Amino acid sequence: MDTLPQEILDEVLTHIVDRHQPVTERFKTFTPASLHTVLACRLVARRWFESEVLVYIFAWVLSETPMVWYNHRLPVLEEISEIPKYASWFNQSITICGMDMSLVEYGAYERWGPGRDELDKENPIVPYLAHLLRRFSWVEHFRFYPIHPRCLNGSWPNWKVSKEERVPVDACFDDRTSPRYGYPVLAEGEYSWQGVQCESAWIYPHIMEGLLYSDLCLYSVESALFGNRASYCAISLPVSGSGFSPVEHFSYDLTRIAITCTNVAPISIFGTWMMDIENLEYVEITLSRSPKDEHHYYNLPLGGSHLMCGYRPEDEGKFLKKLKDFRFMSDCQYFYSVDDLLACLRPFSNLENVAFGHILLGEGDWSSLVQRLVPFKLKKLWLLDPRNLIITQRTYFPLETGAINSDVEMVKYVGDEHLLEAALEVRLIDTDSLWTSDQHPALRRDFEYPGFRMFEMEDDD
Repeated sequence: MDTLPQEILDEVLTHIVDRHQPVTERFKTFTPASLHTVLACRLVARRWFESEVLVYIFAWVLSETPMVWYNHRLPVLEEISEIPKYASWFNQSITICGMDMSLVEYGAYERWGPGRDELDKENPIVPYLAHLLRRFSWVEHFRFYPIHPRCLNGSWPNWKVSKEERVPVDACFDDRTSPRYGYPVLAEGEYSWQGVQCESAWIYPHIMEGLLYSDLCLYSVESALFGNRASYCAISLPVSGSGFSPVEHFSYDLTRIAITCTNVAPISIFGTWMMDIENLEYVEITLSRSPKDEHHYYNLPLGGSHLMCGYRPEDEGKFLKKLKDFRFMSDCQYFYSVDDLLACLRPFSNLENVAFGHILLGEGDWSSLVQRLVPFKLKKLWLLDPRNLIITQRTYFPLETGAINSDVEMVKYVGDEHLLEAALEVRLIDTDSLWTSDQHPALRRDFEYPGFRMFEMEDDD
């Protein structure tokens, strides 16, 4: 190997890159085997370590590695920024995680809320992050991980995730024997996922503000899909009168949004914030119902319709003329109305491609929806596990209990005479994911929903 010409060595090194994208993920990443090979090659010899090809590949790995926080700081990113041969070769993207690993032993008061606010007064995140990101002025793409991939199964330090059944059978019924639907509650005293969600919810808006003051010109923002496994894998966002604003700090040059989000209350998620980003070309929103505060009145059980559209009256007549691709995915804990979904598409005057994944329609049905999509003259329509939800009976209990008992039946949509008319290319994939005939959707946190990658794999083939 010591006598191998450098150009041949570099050619060999180009073949150690192997990337994959499971059907439950939103974007490609290095395979574990390829990542191990890249790191191992750097240890073979100095000629390997200093190879420009290997330096580029390693910088590529670094740009896609979720940078975790340690005591309110990003020390690994700091170190990278001081090594020009790595920092300058970043793959035009940067990835930051919403976990602070140095505070895992702290209580809630120190990790977020008043305690974290006090820590931030001493060492503010926003100016620190803005100053640090200016060293990567060429970065154009940002990825956010609410939780580190290695911590998905509770393997982070000093945190435990019980493996026992989270909701005993008898706990699914209150004293009136009315079923309680939705995600299982956390075990008594268990921190784990809910703690990660709260911490990430505190860190995320501060990262957004830091990006604003860094003057980076971002063209895309993405978050990991993680199979849409409830709120601990999603961005928890504040409620506002016109819907949430996940990108309020980003520049108007943004062309791509692909994020997974959650909220306790079923609020509008398409609204004002989109109308101000005139260069948007691609929007993919994935929504999961939050397991937090199961008893809370606003966290409606299955049987509550999720409101999607929240445009302001003054937005009437505004259009996002560049937006071509719209994708929306949910879990099986909300249902939606045909009118509301169509209202969300109203500002997209030149829409070409639409994709819906795991959407339960409880007001209207899929036959009606695809028929009303015909005037859009779409090029592509992707439907993943479309379901109609038939509500046969509702019983409302007093407001203070927040209880709603609904008898429902899920019905598959398998296509009809209207489907092929809805777009030039129509594809419907049924995976039987969480399929429950004549039953409520399963009460599970850990299930990984397949994403739109299933359609892209067919295109790849």
